[in-house]
Amino acid sequence: MVKSQWTYEWLPLPWKRVCIFICIIGLCTSKVHCPVGKYATRSGACKNCRAGFYGIGTALSSPDCSGVCPAGYFCPEGSAYPTNQKCAAGRYGSSPGQKNAMCSGSCKAGYYCPLASTKPDEVQCGGPQYFCPEGSGERINVHVGYHSVGSESPYTMPAQSVCEKGHYCVRGVSYECPAGRYGAVQGLSHYNCSAICPVGHYCPQASVLPTPCPAGTYGDEVGLTSPACSGLCALGHFCVEGSVSYTQERCPAGRYGDVRGLKTDGCSLKCSGLFCEQTVCAPGFYCPLASTHAEMNRCGGNHVFCPAGSAEPTPVTVGYYTVGNTPSSRVAQIPCEPGWYCEAGLGVRQPCPAGKYGSLSGLSTSECSGDCQEGFYCPTNSSDSQQFKCGDTDFYCPTGVGAPISVSTGYYSTGGAPITRPAQTICPPGSYCVDGVDRLCPAGRYGETSGLSSSQCSGPCYLGHYCPIGSVDERQVRCPAGRYGKPGLGTSACTGPCKPGYYCEEGSVFEEQKSCGHNGVYCPVGSPYPLKVDPGHFSTGGHFNTRNGQQLCDPNTGSYVVDYNLDQHTIDKHCPSHTMPLTGNLTKEQMGFT
Repeated sequence: MVKSQWTYEWLPLPWKRVCIFICIIGLCTSKVHCPVGKYATRSGACKNCRAGFYGIGTALSSPDCSGVCPAGYFCPEGSAYPTNQKCAAGRYGSSPGQKNAMCSGSCKAGYYCPLASTKPDEVQCGGPQYFCPEGSGERINVHVGYHSVGSESPYTMPAQSVCEKGHYCVRGVSYECPAGRYGAVQGLSHYNCSAICPVGHYCPQASVLPTPCPAGTYGDEVGLTSPACSGLCALGHFCVEGSVSYTQERCPAGRYGDVRGLKTDGCSLKCSGLFCEQTVCAPGFYCPLASTHAEMNRCGGNHVFCPAGSAEPTPVTVGYYTVGNTPSSRVAQIPCEPGWYCEAGLGVRQPCPAGKYGSLSGLSTSECSGDCQEGFYCPTNSSDSQQFKCGDTDFYCPTGVGAPISVSTGYYSTGGAPITRPAQTICPPGSYCVDGVDRLCPAGRYGETSGLSSSQCSGPCYLGHYCPIGSVDERQVRCPAGRYGKPGLGTSACTGPCKPGYYCEEGSVFEEQKSCGHNGVYCPVGSPYPLKVDPGHFSTGGHFNTRNGQQLCDPNTGSYVVDYNLDQHTIDKHCPSHTMPLTGNLTKEQMGFT
C-alpha cells in the first residue's frame, strides 16, 4: 500500500477487510489522527490517555501518550497537557504520574504547601507567631493572647493554645508574668499581667495569685517577689501569715523569742505544718514578759531551783538536793538516793565513802549504813554491803575496803569462796603461790622456805635422791638400793637400775656405784648388794670383781655344759678354779686376789 493521508472509508468492503488485517499484523503504515488527550489503537479507534499521563499530539498510538504527568501536578484520564492540573494548596505530589486531585497526600503539620508542591514539608511554617496544622496551604497568624505549640522548633509549630494563667503571650510566644505581679486569668497579652502584688503578699515569676507572706515574715510594701518578703519578724515577736509589720505580735510572758522569724505564740521555730512547739524559759532560769532569750535571769544557788518556765526561784525541800545545770542555775530537786548522804539545808549530796555503803534514802552522815562486808568491796557511792565480789583469787577483801587488795607475792588468798576471799596467808614450805593460789612444788623440786612464788621452788632434788610433789628438802627421799639418781628426780624409779656387775646402796648417784667384789660374789642388774655364789657354782660375766651371774658345775665330772644352738650339739667345759666348793669358801687366789 502507498502511504496516504486518506482514510479507507471509500474502499469496498473486501478491501477494507484486507487493510484491517494488514494493520492488525503491523504492516499498515498509514496514521489515524485522534484529538489531544487521546491515542489511536491498532484498530484505528481513539481512546483516552490513561490517568497519570497526558497526550498533547494528534497522532499518538500508545496509552502512555506523550508522557508521564510531572511531580506537583496530576493528570486524570484523557489529560492533554502536563501542567493543566496543579496539586491543590495543602497537598503535594511527590512523584510523577499523579492521577487525581488527592495527589500524594496532605501537607505535614508544622509546614505549608502552596500549589504544585512536591514535598510534605515544602515550606516551614515560619516564626513562633505562625502555626500550620496538617494540610495547610498557607501559614496562619497566632491569635492575640495565644502562643504556638506542638514542636520543639519555633519554625514548625502545628497549633496554638490560649496563654495560661500566670503568663502573657506576645507574637505567639508565652512569657511568665514578671516577679512582683500576677496573672489571674487566661489569654493575657501584656507584661503588666493582672496587677501588682499587694502588701503582706509576694508574687514570684509566673504567679497566678498573690501569695501571703509566710508566717515568720512580714511584707510592708507592694510588688514583693520572694517568700522572704520584707524580712523576718523581730526578736521577741511573732508574725502570722500575711503580716505587714515586723512587730506584728509579742511573745507571751514565760516564753522567749531569741530568733527572728517566729511564726506562732509558741515563739519556737520547731514547727510541723501550722503548729509550732512552745518555747519556755530555760530550766535553771526565770523569764519576765517579752523575754528575748531562754536564760533571761539566773535562778540562784544550790538552795533554790527553777524548773522550765519559772517566774521566780523555788527553795529546796529538807532531805532533797538540787540538780541540773550549774550551782547557780538548778532546775529541780530530788531526794537523796541510797549510796549518798545529804547534809541538811545545803541542797547538795555526797557519796558514801569507799568502804561504806548506804542502803537507804535520806542518809545524812558519812557513816551511811556501815562498813562493807568482808569478801566484798564497796567503792564510793555503794548502796549494798556486798556491792561487788572481791574478784579472782589474786585479790582479798577484809571488812570495810573500797577496792580489792592484791595478794602479796608468795602469799595466797584464804577464807570464803574463790571470788570472796577476806584474807591472805604466806605460802608454806613445799608449796609456791601464784595469782593468790597455793600450789605444791612439782615432783623433782623442793621448797624449803615459806613464801615461794615460782614453780622452780627452792631448786632441783639432790643427787641420789628423789622429791615427790610437795617436797620440802633437797634430800627428801633417798633413791632405793639397787637404783641410782641424778639431780631433779621425782619418783622412786630414780634414774634407773644399777648396772650388772655393780651394786647400788640407798642414795647412790652412779650406775656403777660399787664394784661387785670378787669371784665369790655376783651382782645382776639392779643389785642392792653383792650375792654370794651358791656352792657348786662359779661366778660368770665381767671381771673377777664385776661378776654378774653364776653357773652350776657338775660335781662328778668337774665340768659344765655349753649348749650351742647352731648344730644342736653340746660341749662340756672344765669348771674354772674359782668354782665354789660344796663346803667351805674360796681362797684369796680363787677369789681373784693375788
